[in-house]
Amino acid sequence: MRAIQITEFGGPEVLNLADVPEPIPGEGELLINVSRAGVNYADTHQAENSYLSETKLPVIPGGEVVGTTADGRRVVALLASGGYAERAVASRSTTYDVPESIDDGVARYRSSLSRASRNSTTSARSVPVGTCDTSISTS
Repeated sequence: MRAIQITEFGGPEVLNLADVPEPIPGEGELLINVSRAGVNYADTHQAENSYLSETKLPVIPGGEVVGTTADGRRVVALLASGGYAERAVASRSTTYDVPESIDDGVARYRSSLSRASRNSTTSARSVPVGTCDTSISTS
């Protein structure tokens, strides 16, 4: 599986594309095929190891994703980390169905608003995973 992985601390140059093992969901967790990953201010702090809690290396950043579950449900999920990957594991308690009337970019943005209400800082960007093209939607 492809993911953005940090193996040393620094700026954007430490965000490297890597082949990593696919995550395995545990009890109460879901495996999500990621279509969008949130890019947030907290992720830059993880890369620098200047976040509220110490970052352990290696790490796959990313605390918000939109994607599909094995049974085809479209979901948005809040994660501790691991969202900058083709697949991510999320707790069922922080995973929510996305209505068909809402596209993945909007769902990902709304998850940022939810997290922002708790964290006070967020970015309104959405990056497709698994393509060479990058699409960023900013509100």
